[in-house]
Amino acid sequence: MRFTSLLPAILIALLPAPFLTGCASTRYQVLNALGEDPKPLLKESMNALRDSLEAAAGASNSAYDRLRLMGESKATIDAAIRDSYDDACKKLQSALKDIKTDARNTEDNALATFNNWGKALDDIKDPSLRSKSKANLDRARTTHTDLMAVLVDGQAGLHKLSSSCSDLGRFVEHNSAAQATAEIQRKLPSISTQVDGCKKLVEACQRKLQDLGQALDG
Repeated sequence: MRFTSLLPAILIALLPAPFLTGCASTRYQVLNALGEDPKPLLKESMNALRDSLEAAAGASNSAYDRLRLMGESKATIDAAIRDSYDDACKKLQSALKDIKTDARNTEDNALATFNNWGKALDDIKDPSLRSKSKANLDRARTTHTDLMAVLVDGQAGLHKLSSSCSDLGRFVEHNSAAQATAEIQRKLPSISTQVDGCKKLVEACQRKLQDLGQALDG
């Protein structure tokens, strides 16, 4: 995983136990201790999450394409295609791990950003400006909540697809080509439906990330 994303976690591990208690997130406490603005880290983790989602979508499409090619053969399964399929499944699993980490980082950084933003409202003396800033903060909070909800569905769909692909990979490995291709052909329509569903979920997550970015910029 990216070093910049790991750095706060490393620092957290070095903190004494009392420092980790309280309502604020541990990441927020670390950022406070370092005197850092969490907003740039939030945008960085959002970009990382966007990349991980794209990687998952690409791996899903690749796995489906290889499955379709394997299902077209009944006597033998091309070793290169099978290896490529296994590689796509591994990339999907890796992307899912990245999504989980990047989503957690995004949530922690968002909470830290919103906390800082809320505290800064008290320093704005002009009532009109304070009201506008609060409205923007509320919008950003709502958009973040929507993003996290869509991410839950996206991760669930991708995990289900990954499990289906892994099961087929194991079946191909230990059973005859005739049986394997028959099972691939039988399951290919449902896999196609899952891939299409995951594509829509990933696109929904990407839209929410874009909305959050716009909300953060006012």
